[in-house]
Amino acid sequence: MFGITVDTPELRQLATYDDFDDDVVDVKGPARLSNVLVSCKVSQFINANKKKFKAVSGDDDLPQRDGFGERRRKYESRVLAGTGITTEDNNSDDNDFYKQVEKLRAAKLAAKAETYSRKSAGVSWPEETADGKRQINSQMLKNRGLTRSRNKAKRNPRKNYKLKHQKAVKNRKGQVQSIRIPTGPYGGESTGINDKISRSIRFKN
Repeated sequence: MFGITVDTPELRQLATYDDFDDDVVDVKGPARLSNVLVSCKVSQFINANKKKFKAVSGDDDLPQRDGFGERRRKYESRVLAGTGITTEDNNSDDNDFYKQVEKLRAAKLAAKAETYSRKSAGVSWPEETADGKRQINSQMLKNRGLTRSRNKAKRNPRKNYKLKHQKAVKNRKGQVQSIRIPTGPYGGESTGINDKISRSIRFKN
């Protein structure tokens, strides 16, 4: 299978026989020994290939980073140390550590609840006294009711007609070419020739 041959006296003796089907091979003796030798050599060959093709990374010489659980435990220990809660060594029971974390969390929740539960002091406005009736606002003064909103540019009729004229002039430029006075000899179309536009006039019979 792997190109390995095992040469033993027993195998050479079996190679001289012609009728292998009639003889019974003793599997308890030399045959078992040959199988062990073959398996050992195969395992050595596979292990040698594994060592040979092992990839080398540039990060092999870097120190190994702590796991997520270890980093989380160190972070919580620093937080507890900052709040004044003393922490025990790593050999202490885990229950004490969890109790300290629960106390810290309860203290944070209590402080947060106290912050948001403060009632804002009511601002006392001085009482304004006015003689007679109070004044109406601009909305009451206009008294427009449910009038729809209109465009401010169209409130003035003069400006409305001016905008209509400008729009008509733009549309007319696309229909009829404007008269242009030649200033010199013909030098070609300045804007290029559009082959999809035909401005010829057909006479009706």
